[in-house]
Amino acid sequence: SSDVCSSDLTFGTGCTTHIGEPTLTGTTPRIGQPLVVGFDNLPPEVDLVVVALGLSINAWSGGALPTPLTGLGLPNCLLRVSPDLLDVALAANGIASYTLSIPSQTSLVNQQVFVQGVLMDLLPIDFQFTAATAGGRALIGN
Repeated sequence: SSDVCSSDLTFGTGCTTHIGEPTLTGTTPRIGQPLVVGFDNLPPEVDLVVVALGLSINAWSGGALPTPLTGLGLPNCLLRVSPDLLDVALAANGIASYTLSIPSQTSLVNQQVFVQGVLMDLLPIDFQFTAATAGGRALIGN
């Protein structure tokens, strides 16, 4: 089985930073096991990754996806995933990792989950968002 965010399961593109595009990887999601999502190729100044997990890549909050992240100061980046659940992952040395527990419920088998990361730098007086990853698609298995 393939990883959640292997090259055939990512969609769209992320925003390029001064060191290139941040990447998204992940484990194969299965009921009763954690889904671990990795964010790599992060610039050294990135402190956090805001993790958006959602059930749609078509619509969110009455609007169509993808949609520009202009409100976050990233007009050239797109929100590709409905942010039904938002959380954060701490970044260090150019990487971050996020773990989502998947309950042992058979009704979740074949449910698609989508993920995207938005990078944050906390060091300026006012924190700033710096980039976003491509989207990732996961199909929960047994």
